[in-house]
Parts: sequence; C-alpha cells; structure tokens
Amino acid sequence: GVTIAGVDVGGLTSSDAYTAVSESFARPVVLLVPHSRLALAPARIGVMAYVRDAVSRALTAPAGTELKLRVILNRRGAQRYIAGVAKRFDHAAVDSQLVLRNLRPLVTREQAGRSLRQLNATNAIFTALVTNTRPDVKLQFTARKPAVTRASYGPVIVIRRGSNRLYL
Repeated sequence: GVTIAGVDVGGLTSSDAYTAVSESFARPVVLLVPHSRLALAPARIGVMAYVRDAVSRALTAPAGTELKLRVILNRRGAQRYIAGVAKRFDHAAVDSQLVLRNLRPLVTREQAGRSLRQLNATNAIFTALVTNTRPDVKLQFTARKPAVTRASYGPVIVIRRGSNRLYL
C-alpha cells in the first residue's frame, strides 16, 4: 500500500519499484501552444529525481504511506527550453500601413502579436514534474496590440500631378 509520487510500489522488489517510479517520472509533459502540441521529456531540461532514495524510504515505511519524490530542478535548462519555444511561437504585432494601388489609397490590416508568458510556463512545467502528474500544460500568451490600426488613419489625399487633380 505504499506509493511514491502516485506510483504504487507495495509488494514490488526494490529494483521493480525503482523501474516503475523511474518510468513514471520519465513520462513527457505535454505543452499546448496554439495549433501545436509539444512533448517535453524531463531529461531534456536536466531535471533529476532521487528515485533510489525514495525506494529505500518506501522499504521501511508503514502501509498506506504516500511518499514524495525528491526532484532537482534545473532552472537554467528550463529557461533555455522555454526561450526556444517563445522564439518559435511569439509573433510581433504588425502595424497597419497606407499604400497606393492603382493610384488609389489602400490601408492594410493590422495584425495582433503575442508573446509567451515564460515565468508562468516554467512554473507550470515544474509543478507537473514535482508532483509527478502529467496534465496537459496550456501555455499562456500575452496579446500584443499594434501601434497603428486602420482606425488611426483619417482622410487620405491623393494628388495626381500629371492631370493636376487632387482627390480626397
């Protein structure tokens, strides 16, 4: 009846318990970003769990005990990984522009941007690893608004010098 980080190790030998807990911890964390799913293995960011220590504590623990798995987090590795995800999925806002097409003014559409909330992402990943649960982690983004929108433009004047005409 003893569990280590949610893995039932009661009745298992120490080597079988070590294997079961190690395999459970090595499961990837699924990160959800718009239109993509990323599987992050704990070893990818340098996270280590003290499985042998937990198994040895389980051998002497009374029945029905829930033991926690001690985990060493590599913040630098996680930040490097999250920065790579941000570089891949962040988009800068695009301002609206005024251009001439066939001597007629055209205002292009603005596009909103987004940036990954990196601290929230790092905390969510660490929580999933420390608790040894693997829920899908939906990464949060901050919306970036463009500085110039279609509504920013007022009336447009086009001067055709060849015909000496001015159009509003």
